[in-house]
Amino acid sequence: MGLKSATFWATSGYAAQVIIKLVSNLFLTRLVLPEDYGIMAAANIIMLGAALVSEIGIRQSIIRATREVDQIALRTAFTLQVIRGVLLSILILMGAAFLYLFQADLPGVYANSLLPLVVAYIALNPLIVSFESTKIALASRKLEIGKVTTIEVVGQFSGLIVGVGLAQSGHGVWALATAPLIAAAFRAIFSHVVLSGSPDKFGFSWVYFKEYFHFGKWIFLSSLMGFLSVYGDQAFVAAWSDASYLALYSLSFFVIAIVRQFLSKFSNEVALARLSDIHRSGESIKIDYYALRKRFDFFVLFVSGALFVSGDLIIEILYDDRYSGAGGILSIMSLSLIFDRYVFLNTILMTIGRPRFIFNLNFIRCIALSFLPLYIAEYGVEDAIYFVVMYRVVPLFYMFYVKHGIGVLDLKKEALLLLFLIPGVMAGFLFQYIVVKLGLLNYV
Repeated sequence: MGLKSATFWATSGYAAQVIIKLVSNLFLTRLVLPEDYGIMAAANIIMLGAALVSEIGIRQSIIRATREVDQIALRTAFTLQVIRGVLLSILILMGAAFLYLFQADLPGVYANSLLPLVVAYIALNPLIVSFESTKIALASRKLEIGKVTTIEVVGQFSGLIVGVGLAQSGHGVWALATAPLIAAAFRAIFSHVVLSGSPDKFGFSWVYFKEYFHFGKWIFLSSLMGFLSVYGDQAFVAAWSDASYLALYSLSFFVIAIVRQFLSKFSNEVALARLSDIHRSGESIKIDYYALRKRFDFFVLFVSGALFVSGDLIIEILYDDRYSGAGGILSIMSLSLIFDRYVFLNTILMTIGRPRFIFNLNFIRCIALSFLPLYIAEYGVEDAIYFVVMYRVVPLFYMFYVKHGIGVLDLKKEALLLLFLIPGVMAGFLFQYIVVKLGLLNYV
């Protein structure tokens, strides 16, 4: 499968997943209390934190491997994947126990009595995910994205059906927690049944273990820093707010995360496979890097500009009055997308075997973000969104230094790509004008 076909499947598949997630979110936010949504947001922070800090890059190792991936390599990868899932579930259960034992001494949402039970329940998620077939990584390596995308869409839709059904039955936060478990289960089962290739088996090779470990040690450290830099703001906000405000913040984050996840999916599947193929051939990756960037910078900057202008209006259209406060948060947070475009630099660094630089970047982000509690203490939790946007400027200097060092920096193109913000801002004003002019919503 070529780049265009892979891009089509990745884009259309992700669009389908976005629609499913959005429909699910719209239904569930109406069927559960904002407090339930806030509790689930806090639980997800804990689960995602545990998952990301234990990431060792097995899938990326398979995709970028310079030689053919044999069965011994795949069996070692599958074994390590399952071991990681088991340990990760145990780690999350320990986190739930900590929340239960020290609940009275914890701040903000972390003191909620339901949170330990929800965290313990979603500890099943990494265990289920660990049994996904390595055929997914092989398919991504070959840019055979079609079936993988179908599996993901079916899984998401299954989670939607179950989640909405439970919410309508009055199960509240448990409906929110069950939906992703169902999606993960369908993905794991279908990855073995639908995709072609040899069945996964347990096995172990010290040679491949050392290879995965050598590459994965920096992925592990980078993921640890990456979690703190991406989700650290939510963790801090949860400590200074109640479940209702965290629900508003998380709802805004959900909208922004749709774009971020699209970038992550494209960079980890299509871009990584494409750039790895070019790197294996010995050609320069600079041209293809900016060709990929141009397409998605337009998308990201367009969305950023549009959301900045019409974030309030979008929240008012999509959600009920209980979530109206999320509009202003969304407008400000949309500016953070300007900096998220540089996720493709991580893809290049992974391609050429320089994950240490990814760790350095995430470490710089974490140092900058560590000042957020001081900012909140001085200006209040509701003004934290301004800091969450502005601290992302700090790593840019190191990013450009790294890009110059590996020969992929073009300052002229970097400056010109920023112009894509303008159509987004114009579209935001046009959308606002049409809605008000036609009286589609009583919006001021």
